[in-house]
Formats: sequence, C-alpha cells, structure tokens
Amino acid sequence: MNIIFSLYENRVQVVLSIIIASLTSSCNPNSIPFFKEKSQRMDQETTVKTVETVAASGELKRLDVVCSDLPEISKMKVIKKSLSQRNSNKLFYYYFTENNLTEIKNADILYLYKNGWTINDSYEDSEAYKLEFRKDKYKIKIDYGNYDGSGESNYVTNCEELRE
Repeated sequence: MNIIFSLYENRVQVVLSIIIASLTSSCNPNSIPFFKEKSQRMDQETTVKTVETVAASGELKRLDVVCSDLPEISKMKVIKKSLSQRNSNKLFYYYFTENNLTEIKNADILYLYKNGWTINDSYEDSEAYKLEFRKDKYKIKIDYGNYDGSGESNYVTNCEELRE
C-alpha cells in the first residue's frame, strides 16, 4: 500500500512541477529545459531535411541564393531552415543576432534597393518590424523581432518564387 501511495505522490509532484513551471515561464514551453531541448532537436532535424531538399532541387537552390543574399546573415546564428508546408516554392530561415535590428534593417533596405529590389509592404508594431521586397519573380519578407514566438529567433526571412 505504501508503494502505491508513493508512486501516486510522485506522479502528483511531477504534474504539479510541470504546471508550476509552465505558469512561471510566461506560458512559453520553450523556456522549460526539457521542451527547449526537444524544440531545438526538432529544429535541427527540420533544417537538415530542408538543406537536403534544397540541394536536390535546382529551383530551390536558386531560391536559397535569393534568401541567403542579405548583408548581415553571415554574422547571425542559424536557428532553423524550413520549407513551407503549403507552398513548395517558399523557404523560411530563422536566425538569432545580438546586433541592433534597426541597423540591420537599414543595411538590408540599402543593399536590396541597390540590387534592384523594391519595398512592396511594411508593418511595424511595438515588438517587431516587417518588410516585404520584390524583384522579378521573387518576394522576400523579413521580420525583425520575435515573430515565431519561441524567443529563439529575432530575424526571419521568408522567400518565395512567385508563380504568375
């Protein structure tokens, strides 16, 4: 009987610990070490699959060049690369940088403008800034801020080959 009570007590402690950790982590499971590690492993797996898929497709290779040709990306940590699940010709790249996002945004605008891109749309709120550029049959959206909700990335590119 004591063994059964002890097992029950341990389960209750585990469940309460998870609930307390969730509540104290601003409702972001990625701030709990177990979930953060699992999320990072999943991001790594997604990145490997995306890199393999891009390498096997000429169309995606061209899109990868478009998505990777920004001045500050080489100074950033790659968090994840993924393909759109709804659109086979769209790539998402998630980065983290400690550099000033306003300075990066200004460098991106100048670089893309000098290379024939035009600003198609922009959006700003208290947490982040979004820009959308177009050139020929390509579109790049750049999010400066924490748009993915994980707290892991703060610079996200979304590149697409437009089908017209």
